[in-house]
Amino acid sequence: MNLTTRSRYAIFVLGTCLLFVGFAVGWKTSRLLVVSADSEVQLKYLRNKGTASDSVRAGVLDSLRNFQNGYSRRDLKHLDSFMESLFPRDQDTRAIGTGFNEWVTGYDSVTHFIRTDWRVWGDVKLAVEDSVVSSSGDVAWLATTGTVTFPDSSRSIRFTAVLTYQDSRWLFRQIQFQWDDQPVSFLELMDNRAWSQFSFR
Repeated sequence: MNLTTRSRYAIFVLGTCLLFVGFAVGWKTSRLLVVSADSEVQLKYLRNKGTASDSVRAGVLDSLRNFQNGYSRRDLKHLDSFMESLFPRDQDTRAIGTGFNEWVTGYDSVTHFIRTDWRVWGDVKLAVEDSVVSSSGDVAWLATTGTVTFPDSSRSIRFTAVLTYQDSRWLFRQIQFQWDDQPVSFLELMDNRAWSQFSFR
């Protein structure tokens, strides 16, 4: 059967449109579909508890618990007292977030960073008690895992911080949130063993 020029053109246009739509859907899916660290992998991160003494570990975890409580309550009326109890006002402080260009320095900028988190970010839940804590003199550093839960999804995170001991308490000098997932690669998509770790962000 012979196709007219018009029919050939219509088939070409339809094929091109379908190809474009398929590409667009695939690209969008690849940006949203991620592979996350599962809970067993995250437990391996925290197997070594660090080098801090028991007393240093207890003090650092007390500060981290207060930090977690603030992020759990997200009560902006208590943000000033939260900051005063956990961050030094007149010393170098820094917050690094998960987003593009999310790197701020200074007490006021860190306050604004946390205010924004409490207003618009998901619910943060850190593995406080399982944190890895090490120290040297009046400086301690910690690493832990957690999740950020949104109305329709949840994402794994890693959290690190540096603290210094002053005025009989451990104060945060630097905090950093980092996603513990990545876009799904073609090889991971072909490996059905990894499918249980897929989620949409």
